[in-house]
Amino acid sequence: MMRPSGFILLLAGALTPTLAAAQSAEDALLNECYTLRRAGRHDASLPRCEEAAARFPSGRSLAQLALTEMALSRWVAAATHFTAALADADHPSVRQNRASIDEALNMIRAHVGALEVTTNVPDATLSLGAGPRVAVTRVAFALPGPVTLTVRAADGRTLTRDVTLNAGQLTRERVDFAAAPSTVAARGMPPAGIIAPPATTPPPPSISTRRVLAFTAGGVALAGFGLALVSWRQREAAVAVYLDLRCPTGDTSDAERTRCVGPHNTARKGESLWEAVTAVGLVAGGVFAVTSAILFATEPSRREPRTTWACAPSLGHPGGSCTVSF
Repeated sequence: MMRPSGFILLLAGALTPTLAAAQSAEDALLNECYTLRRAGRHDASLPRCEEAAARFPSGRSLAQLALTEMALSRWVAAATHFTAALADADHPSVRQNRASIDEALNMIRAHVGALEVTTNVPDATLSLGAGPRVAVTRVAFALPGPVTLTVRAADGRTLTRDVTLNAGQLTRERVDFAAAPSTVAARGMPPAGIIAPPATTPPPPSISTRRVLAFTAGGVALAGFGLALVSWRQREAAVAVYLDLRCPTGDTSDAERTRCVGPHNTARKGESLWEAVTAVGLVAGGVFAVTSAILFATEPSRREPRTTWACAPSLGHPGGSCTVSF
């Protein structure tokens, strides 16, 4: 198996344009990065590679940066940048050297642990410890051992979890967020999937006990006055019977007087009875009528007071006028 240092130089030569063909700023930076690294000056080569990857992020510049990091034994950074380089699959340099990049990445993975995360929210990112933040769709790398996994949703929510990574192994984790409040819920409406209670019409205002008693007393008063009217008519009928008897007076025989006594007594009793009933009806009707009136008069008003002011300039006159309504 080829030694890493020899492999680095071989792959770097394949990814680096010749000096004669270097026409762009990216080519100039990558040539300088390659030249310094070939001379063993890896620390000096790293800034040039980082600048090239920052200014011209492509599969070629990322692979060159990963090669320098590999030479410096920066295994996590090298694995991350090689993975990013492979994601630029359409770059000509990546297509031509894909097998070599895959082999380099496999060599690096022997020194790091890999983590693959799935989640239930889109556009989430993840990081391991203080490592770089990458999309959840990519594999994250860290040195073997315990590490804190942080997943950040697009809306800013985060979830953390402690995981243990093993060198050369891929660990898979599932991290799910609770359902986020929807825009509709933020406006005061229930989130999707929650059935809102049906809108209810407020019940009409109930009639107070005082008002019920007032109506009842008024009804009893009308009944009392009606009873007085009916009984008075009965009394008049009894009086009419008494007057229609035309019993004789004076020297009337005992037989005639005896004949008149019975009807007279019956008529008188009927007259007295209906007079008493009339009086009771009038008294009861009057008492309950007064009671009803008092109850209605003392019923608290349920109408909310409304006091409004309105002021406007008076046309043709200095000043203005204000009105108040209740």
